[in-house]
Amino acid sequence: MPFCRKCGLELKDDDVFCAKCGNKIEKITEDNSESAALPSMTKDESIELAEKLKKEYGDLEKMQKEINENKTIISKPIPPAKHHAAFKFFWPYLVASVVSINALYLLGYILTLASQAAGFLYTFSIIGLITAVVLLIVGGKTATSKRDSLNCQVENEMQYKRKKHKELQEKTTSLQNRYSVKKTQLEKYNDLVPLQFRTSRYMERVKALIMTGKAENFIEAIEYLPKEHL
Repeated sequence: MPFCRKCGLELKDDDVFCAKCGNKIEKITEDNSESAALPSMTKDESIELAEKLKKEYGDLEKMQKEINENKTIISKPIPPAKHHAAFKFFWPYLVASVVSINALYLLGYILTLASQAAGFLYTFSIIGLITAVVLLIVGGKTATSKRDSLNCQVENEMQYKRKKHKELQEKTTSLQNRYSVKKTQLEKYNDLVPLQFRTSRYMERVKALIMTGKAENFIEAIEYLPKEHL
């Protein structure tokens, strides 16, 4: 079984860098044989690879961030619709009908006392009753119409929210599939780049190390990264 020379971590047979310390692996096996050396890259090839992986890992990071944000939104249930009741539009008419009955009755009573004619009280009482009935009928129709109109708007808004919620779920599923495909495509670089360095930020650092001459190529730059954290 091979082990890392630097930290002694037990390695897989196809590992090129140590997953723990990031050191380029010179495997110690039971027969003391070492793994085959990685193919060398020129400085220009190394910079090109670092730039490419910076973009690819950056795309993965953006997709993962968007997936997480979408999942947070999707996990929140759509609040139930608040429907309107007709009574909140009807009660002013109800009050008006009661007031009209009493006002007309009082007016008839006053006229009856003033003229000593009983007919005024009866007439105004009938008028008040008719006025109240008309107000109640108009109020009922008006309140019902307003209630239905507002509740229709509420239902349309709920349908829109459900539609957007479903579209977001479908978009997230598509994004997850794209993420999986891109991640699979990048697996061919796993032997070159240890797990902890598979980010756009580290690839930018790798590029900088090569361009400043601190590393001659991509592999040396990767080997240099753990030393920056010591």
